[in-house]
Amino acid sequence: MKALCIQSEFKFQYLNEIDFLAAYRIQQRLVEEKINNPCYPDFILGLSHHPCFTVGRMGEISDIKSWDFPVYFTDRGGKVTYHGPGQLVIYMIMNIKPLGVKGYLDFLEKNIVRLLTRLGVPDNAIATNLRGRGIWVNGKKVCSLGIGIRKWISYHGVSINLDKRVHEGFKVIVPCGLQSEEISSLQEVYRAFSPRFVFYKFKELFNVGS
Repeated sequence: MKALCIQSEFKFQYLNEIDFLAAYRIQQRLVEEKINNPCYPDFILGLSHHPCFTVGRMGEISDIKSWDFPVYFTDRGGKVTYHGPGQLVIYMIMNIKPLGVKGYLDFLEKNIVRLLTRLGVPDNAIATNLRGRGIWVNGKKVCSLGIGIRKWISYHGVSINLDKRVHEGFKVIVPCGLQSEEISSLQEVYRAFSPRFVFYKFKELFNVGS
C-alpha cells in the first residue's frame, strides 16, 4: 500500500525563459514522481516561453492565421494560445483529487485574482469567467487557464500577459475562441511587471519564505 501524504506547502522554482518542449519534459518528470511517490512535493514552476503557439484539446489549427512561430499540439484543455516573452506562465504539479477538476480551476482563478490584487489592480476592475475560464481586467482578458491531469496529478496551468510584447503573437490567432482585440496585457490595462517579480509575488500568497 502506498503511503498517504498531506502536502502542507509547495516547492517553487523559477526557470527564466525556456523552450516549451523542455518545460513540458520537466513537468512530465515531476508528474511521474508524484504518481509513483505520493510524498513527493507539489511543485509550482514559473517561467516564460520562447515565442510559440500551442493548440489545446479543443483547438482548431484554422485558428492560427500566420505560422510565424513553432506550433505545438498539447494535451491541455482549451483552444489555441500564444506564449512568449512578456508573459508569466505558472505550471502547477499537484494532487488535485481532494479538489476535483472544477474545484482546482476555481483554486487557480481565485489565486490569480489574489495575485492581481497584491499587485495593486483594483478589485472592481477584476472579473472572472466573462467568456469562459480566465481573468479579465477592465473588460480585457489578461490570464488564461489550460490544464492537464494524469491520475489526478495536474500539469500545465495559467499564463498571465504582463507587457505589450505578447500582442504580436495574439493578433495572428483566434485565442481561446475569442477575438484578438479581447486579449490584453497588464501593461495596457494597468502597468507592466517582470515575470520574475510577479512569480515571487505569487509565491508570497502561500507564505513561502525566499
